[in-house]
Amino acid sequence: MESIPLHKFLVEAGVGARRQSVAAVKLGRVTVNGKPATSYTMPVYPEFDEISCDGKLLKSHHQAKIVLMLNKPAGLLTT
Repeated sequence: MESIPLHKFLVEAGVGARRQSVAAVKLGRVTVNGKPATSYTMPVYPEFDEISCDGKLLKSHHQAKIVLMLNKPAGLLTT
């Protein structure tokens, strides 16, 4: 479980570019867990926090990275 800055979450969720996301927070359009966001740099946990903009619940594509390992047999060509 890792936190990310609120403005980065907003960009990943499609609110807009970084400056647009910062402006949305400053205008009071963004809430975190039902309370107005206090700062665009505040840490949020995408897995647990409910973040909304203009009353619409946002979902981010931010997920933990998954690493897959494959034991490639000899002679198998991959590109």
